[in-house]
Amino acid sequence: MKIVTPHDDDEISSLFKTDRNIILDFYADWCGPCKVITKSFQAIKKDNLFKDITLIKIDIGKFNDLAKEYNVKSLPTVVYTSDDSGERKNLKTKIGSMNKSDLIQLIGTVYEK
Repeated sequence: MKIVTPHDDDEISSLFKTDRNIILDFYADWCGPCKVITKSFQAIKKDNLFKDITLIKIDIGKFNDLAKEYNVKSLPTVVYTSDDSGERKNLKTKIGSMNKSDLIQLIGTVYEK
């Protein structure tokens, strides 16, 4: 898993064009459960799992329009997306924190059909 913290909308747009499987992790620095799920994602990356997936960390304070586009109302909100034929599709949205093992199971279910 590749983890990216974008600096601007252009960087997000570029990733949407080049990376097939993308997880959007909507967070805020003040959000305690967001920090928990961040540690879970970092552990997955450290274990070298899901090499074909890119996690984009979306700070809702900086990317408020994108949060509105994905209807983010609670944090953390994690949106699982894929682009199979030039059109990005939302596969699943999960609200709330998850531990590493539950996250691994969910990612596997969403992307390894």
